[in-house]
Amino acid sequence: MLIALTLTLVTVAISMTHTPAPAHAAGSWGAGGFGWSSNGTWLGNFIAANGTYVYCVDLHISGVGSGGDTGSISSEISARGGGAGGGTRALNGAELRKINYAVTVHGQTSDDVTAAAVAAYVWNFTSTNHAGNGAQYIGGPRAAEIHARYQQIKADTEANAHLGGGTGTGQLQFDIDSSNHYLGTMTVSTSPTNAVGTVTLTNGVFADSGSATRTGVRHGDAYPVLGIAPADGSNYRISATASFTGEGRTTYGADVRLHSDAAQRTAGPGTRTPGVMNFTVTGSDTTDRTATFQPTVGTRVASTYLAQDEPLQDILTFSTSPDAHGTDNFWFRDTNGDYAPITARATIYGPFLAQPHESDSVPANAPVAVTDIMMTTSAADGPNIEYTVDSAFTPDEAGFYTWVWQILAEDQPEVDPAVRAFLPDDYAYTDSFGQVAETSVNPTHLAITTQVAATEVSVGQHTTDDVTVAVVGGGWLQNEGSRVPATLTATAYFQADEPELSAQAPADAEVVGTLQLTFTGAGTLTSDPLHMPLRDGYVVFQWCLNEADQPELHRGLLAETCDMYGQASETVRLVKPTVTTLATQHATLGTPIFDTAVVDGEVPAHTSLSFAIYEQLDAAAEPVCLPENLVTTTETVAVREGKNSLEQYQSPDVLIERAGTYWWVESLVHDDPDTGTRTIISSGECGIANETTVVTEEPPPAPPTPSLPQEPAVLAETGAHGGATPLQLAWLLIGAGLACAIGAAVPFLARRSNEVIST
Repeated sequence: MLIALTLTLVTVAISMTHTPAPAHAAGSWGAGGFGWSSNGTWLGNFIAANGTYVYCVDLHISGVGSGGDTGSISSEISARGGGAGGGTRALNGAELRKINYAVTVHGQTSDDVTAAAVAAYVWNFTSTNHAGNGAQYIGGPRAAEIHARYQQIKADTEANAHLGGGTGTGQLQFDIDSSNHYLGTMTVSTSPTNAVGTVTLTNGVFADSGSATRTGVRHGDAYPVLGIAPADGSNYRISATASFTGEGRTTYGADVRLHSDAAQRTAGPGTRTPGVMNFTVTGSDTTDRTATFQPTVGTRVASTYLAQDEPLQDILTFSTSPDAHGTDNFWFRDTNGDYAPITARATIYGPFLAQPHESDSVPANAPVAVTDIMMTTSAADGPNIEYTVDSAFTPDEAGFYTWVWQILAEDQPEVDPAVRAFLPDDYAYTDSFGQVAETSVNPTHLAITTQVAATEVSVGQHTTDDVTVAVVGGGWLQNEGSRVPATLTATAYFQADEPELSAQAPADAEVVGTLQLTFTGAGTLTSDPLHMPLRDGYVVFQWCLNEADQPELHRGLLAETCDMYGQASETVRLVKPTVTTLATQHATLGTPIFDTAVVDGEVPAHTSLSFAIYEQLDAAAEPVCLPENLVTTTETVAVREGKNSLEQYQSPDVLIERAGTYWWVESLVHDDPDTGTRTIISSGECGIANETTVVTEEPPPAPPTPSLPQEPAVLAETGAHGGATPLQLAWLLIGAGLACAIGAAVPFLARRSNEVIST
């Protein structure tokens, strides 16, 4: 049967590998090769019904059927004679243990070479003729590979098959972080490497949990640890004790699972018992850890620029710094978690007229504002919060005030708690002098006094303001060797009524202009001229030093301030020129009529007179001058710029072509040449007697001749306030005579000069 099978399959392939057959099936070919044994037969494994790989016990006997059964654990293999190989030796004990080890550890494989080597190694024990020389059964085209693998399997089996259990060992290695002795790492190594244990620290905790104990520790693990320093500040070491449980070497039984049929027996894996080892490991720092730390303080002032009557305050942030060896230990905390309280002291130097230069030491001539300002950090928060320190000192002089803080060993308690023990001997920390962040500025305060050039000005004219500044309380602060420039801004407000003294302008005051002056020291400057509004009332100047008007570099060095609003020295009364008028009193149709204005006072450039005529539509109604009854508006008549002393300006002639009563309204107007805006400076009143012209169809009867001359009526002032002057009286007489000469009424239609204007 074997020979026929061999001759049939060898033509197909030199070797072949079979996948394990399902459980409970008959045994099947596994890994190995035909013609690989020394006599040209199969050398390899078979696949038992339970899926394991099994190997022939009996030499040169077909075993493909063996393994189809479930097999049974057997602590011996009985001798069996027959076959060209000389039969099978009886086996038990150590030899059977080696077969169990080789078949279990190396033989459960689908690798052809390994399977062939294991098969030869099994015959190393079962062969009657060649016991101890299983290699002589190796042949075929891959014999060299199989021989090499055979020797490896043999060496491993001889060395390890008899071993089991064992004793575990390990190491707990501590590394100290040289930059901070509280920090470090514990690294675990164990043999066996599968051991799992629990570690407990002394004088330390695991950094991620804060606990001194950790479970589930394994070979190769590395854990950050955190030192717990003793309360007396002495040096210390972290140590640890660990208990591990690991899997020892597997103990292989002196047995195999034996599968049998009538012709052949095959051996599969026998019994094996995993080993368990319990062992203890200890470890410790190899050098001391120190608990000494060096507290430092960084500060910034609460206010860089002080408000009026604001005390100096500083905001402190504590930390630690490295020593000469680069070690920067944590701020000490006791077993309750309380931080060591650190006391710091401060001195404030100033005032300086400029920001002092930063230096490591305080200049010998630095003025001292206040000293021995003490504060202590809290046990609960330590360096983790900011501390605001109030000096209780409010400077009354302008200047730069800079803080300098110290932490001295002599200021710390020696017991309860023993803080001094955690600081280096004679420890003294001093921060730098003149740091910008530690400097507050009490700004220069300026007093402002002013005087306008004139307290009464005609509308549309200009005026200036003289401004004087003086320093109040201290000096004028400097930057880069020069006084900081102070830019003052004046706001000019208009209000109709005389102003009242107040800190600021009333809400209804109208801004009509601004001025600026820049001072580099105490003294007086004159502003640029400011154009006055074209209406009567009051213009009030208020000068202010505003933060926003200063260069950004200098903001905060000068205190904001304003002078009082409504001071007499800062108030200008605006006066309009006086306009009085007299129109033609009576006229007949076809006779020109006109209005005459007398102007007295200062008149701005680009000013003129405009004359409008309104018809009385309802004789019983009060006079009204509206667009509905407007007859015409004359062309403007230019008024001379500057001083007008009762200057007369006559309107263009107007022809009226319908009998009736007409009212004149003159307007003094200003036309802005740049914007084209027209502003009415003053206007006459509608319907007054001296601005009323009666137009009839026939000349009115001549008035009776008075027996005695009568004093003429006063010329009406229609544009402003004021009474008639002798010249006005003369003009009124002329106007009266002119009125007597007016002709009869003509058809309605108004005309200007010779132009007929429809109504």
